[in-house]
Amino acid sequence: MALQVVSICHRFKQQEVLHGVSLTVEKGDCYGLLGHNGAGKTTLLRTALGLLKPTSGLVAVDGFNIHAFPREARARVGGLIEYPRFNETWNVQKNLSVLARLQGMARRQAAVDSDRVLDLVGLDRHDRILQRKRVRDYSQGMKQRLGIAQALLGRPSYVLLDEPMNGLDPQAIVEMRTLIRRLIQQEHVAVVLSSHQLGEIAGLCNQVAILRQGVLLVEDSMDRLLQTDKQLYRLSVAAGAEPARAFLETLNVSAQLENGLDHGKSSTFLVDLGQMRLAELTRHLLDQEIDLMAITPCDPSLEEVYLRMDAGAEKGDVFSFPHVDQLPAPSLGRPDSYMAPQRAFLRGMQYELTRLLSGFRIALLFIMPALFAWLAISMMFQQATANAEKVGDEVFSTTQMTAFDGVGKGLTIGLPILMVLITGLASQSVSGEQTKGTLRFLLMRPIDRVQISLSKLSSLILLCLASYALLAVCSLGVSACYFDFKDLAEMLPNGNLFPLVKKEEMFHYLWPVLWAPIIPLLSYTAIGFALGSWIKNNVGALATTLGVILLIDLGRVLMTLDAHIGWLPSAHLPSPFGGHSFLNFYSNMVQGVSNATNPYAYLSVATPLAWLVVMGVLATIALKRKAG
Repeated sequence: MALQVVSICHRFKQQEVLHGVSLTVEKGDCYGLLGHNGAGKTTLLRTALGLLKPTSGLVAVDGFNIHAFPREARARVGGLIEYPRFNETWNVQKNLSVLARLQGMARRQAAVDSDRVLDLVGLDRHDRILQRKRVRDYSQGMKQRLGIAQALLGRPSYVLLDEPMNGLDPQAIVEMRTLIRRLIQQEHVAVVLSSHQLGEIAGLCNQVAILRQGVLLVEDSMDRLLQTDKQLYRLSVAAGAEPARAFLETLNVSAQLENGLDHGKSSTFLVDLGQMRLAELTRHLLDQEIDLMAITPCDPSLEEVYLRMDAGAEKGDVFSFPHVDQLPAPSLGRPDSYMAPQRAFLRGMQYELTRLLSGFRIALLFIMPALFAWLAISMMFQQATANAEKVGDEVFSTTQMTAFDGVGKGLTIGLPILMVLITGLASQSVSGEQTKGTLRFLLMRPIDRVQISLSKLSSLILLCLASYALLAVCSLGVSACYFDFKDLAEMLPNGNLFPLVKKEEMFHYLWPVLWAPIIPLLSYTAIGFALGSWIKNNVGALATTLGVILLIDLGRVLMTLDAHIGWLPSAHLPSPFGGHSFLNFYSNMVQGVSNATNPYAYLSVATPLAWLVVMGVLATIALKRKAG
């Protein structure tokens, strides 16, 4: 079994980034992927990890097509692409544990595996100071190690590292090389190491592939690449260069002064013996009384091989290696032993809730709507008290306020605030993670993108419902404290009450009004989520989302009496611009307005539900198309 990339082509707009690239990584390999910056190395690794869908070709991990069985393929491969990004406000343990849970581990097992990979990469899990530090306080070298640690969660068979030594100091590079050797020898992990620095993979890799402008020049073992038809020797003599060179020419021995340097007292040549034997050359030098210091075989370096290949490609030379041209097709199959976690959707929800519930934004989401509702009801009570004191003196009568009015007032004020907050939060669910760079780590886990989308939307729905429940309870509780749930009556100058509406009738409208805003709120949540899934930048996603909900509300105002207003989600929620929602109808009814109407009642469920479904589908399509 192996990681196989077969005839991968990838076109970005009009540019072909990869052209028919095929390679095979066996278990236990240290595989070096060489190429200039822009050669297509990162694109190839992203494709192999399933973060990018190729124009043509396929990737198979142990026989599982990464696009037909993405969860099973990703359960067997880990990776680090470009600079690692984590939740900067979490410590290292929490970052790893959350990702380990996505791999299918129980809480305790996730903590154990996090400790294991921290030990592997040399981050001391017993260091209390290190444990308390947030990731944002880590050095680049420590973050690079942490990036490799997350790739090792769940014991993958293949680990793909994209320029892991980029930006590291010399000491950190030595430590990184030691770490890679340890992974191969102790963990028996196949490592794919991309680099544009030849020295980074020399001495590490047993297999090497060279990319140039998206074309695979060669894939072969390091031993075979370093073999040549000529056997060169390094010849050192204790004499000036010219006398030694002149004598070698008389023997028809090709000699080149190494590095072009003549030290005067000693010189070193790279010599090609041709048909002459080594013993014969040595005898001639001694007979000529040339002071021979050393003569040793000289194997070509990886740098020489790379430059030779690159120069040949410039000239149009074709490098043909039998095992590249005759690459066997992968033996594709269906999973017989499942490695991907079960209940991936629930694990995705758990990840999303953990991410969302850490920070002040959730406190804002929960507290602000309820706080403004409480303030509105409090001001309403003060106004009602003042109006009652004027009866008989300044006014003839006034309508007695009830808790039913308070509930309507609290919801009328709190719902628009909650709608804006939950829609804005939803817009950051994907775009926020993409901007911070943490979305890639999520997409590399063994969880399908449809499940990711559904788990994100479901988590937002849960938060929306919880926040609305707090708003509704606050409105009910505060209204009950300031007023009573009693009959609506007119307060007369003599202190008597003239009944207008019985409380039983008002209770008939109270419970429906508490349920009515739920689906419209969820539809706005889905709108924000969909927009944030299509827009990459988090600021742009938030600005676009706020602009769209304003346009939807202004569209309702501009359409006034048009029958199609009911198909807008804004028609079913209260708005600062007024409206005909069920809540407006309820507020009129509990104030004794007998001719109050709710013209869009027949669409109050179907419309927001349709928006919820359509936006959810659009968000899922966007996430499936998104490159990691």
